[in-house]
Formats: sequence, C-alpha cells, structure tokens
Amino acid sequence: MKNFPLQLKMFLFSFVIVLFSILTSGGMMIHNISDAFEKEFGARAIAIARTVAQLSEIQQHVGTEQGFKVIQPVAERIRLATDVDYIVIFDMNGIRYSHPSESKLGTLLEGSDQKQSLSQHEYISKAFGVQGFSIRAFVPIMNIDGTKQVGVINVGILSPKWYNLLVEYKTDI
Repeated sequence: MKNFPLQLKMFLFSFVIVLFSILTSGGMMIHNISDAFEKEFGARAIAIARTVAQLSEIQQHVGTEQGFKVIQPVAERIRLATDVDYIVIFDMNGIRYSHPSESKLGTLLEGSDQKQSLSQHEYISKAFGVQGFSIRAFVPIMNIDGTKQVGVINVGILSPKWYNLLVEYKTDI
C-alpha cells in the first residue's frame, strides 16, 4: 500500500466507508421492515383467531366425533377469505379438526409450543416449519357458555423472506 499514490488510498478508503455505510443501513432497514411485517401479521392472525373462536359452529363441534365435517369447510372458507396461510383447529387432546391438508384431519398435532394455549392463554409465536418461518396466533376455544375450554385455534401467516423484502424495497434502500 506504500507504493500507491495518496489519491488512490483516499479513494479506496472513502469507497470502503461508503460501501460499509450502505450495507449497514440497508441491513438495518430490512430488519426493521421485517419486524414491522411480523407485528402486523401477528395482530392480524390473533384477530382472525379470536373471531373464529367465537363462531358457534366451531364451539359446538370441537371435540365431537364427526366435528371435522362441520369445522373444516368453515375454517377453509375463512382461510381463503382472509388470505392467511393456515388455520388449524384442534381439541384438548391435540386432535385436528381443520388443516389446509385434509389428510391431517383427525390426526394428532405434533409439537409442544401449543401447551400454553391448552390452559386458556392466547399468544403469538414465531416458528420455523415446512414452508419457512411463520407468525402464529394461538387462541383458546371456549364452549357456548364460556365456562370450559374445548380446543384451540392456530392461525398462521408465513413471514416474508429477507431477499423478497430486499427486492421489494431496493429503491428505498
């Protein structure tokens, strides 16, 4: 570096500083946008789950032997109308009554992060699944009288991938 002229050294130093600044601010912007999307998706998912949990068809048929015949069409209509990625409804034993993949109906739910929701807690979580990261809302389903929990609704929305955000917001960056 001793043999390079002072102008070239100054140019390279300036170039490195500007490049570092652009990459850092761009990364921070993508991170902030991603956080904003996650908060928005969480609020949307929990609002949808709360609404579905109040439907009498859901409250009456969760935990019944043929409940999935009533619950699955209702959940799928709502999923398509609200543009969420999945709505999974399960009873207190973890048996699924709705799922985007109908082959999963009547099967036992895997995972352990739904345990809080089985004790009348609603919450939002982020988890990695088959399709990638998703923001998920868990809301308990109470019986018609509101005295006993009969199941749980899990509404999930896939998080946007960072490179999709980069493409979408490249002019802002």
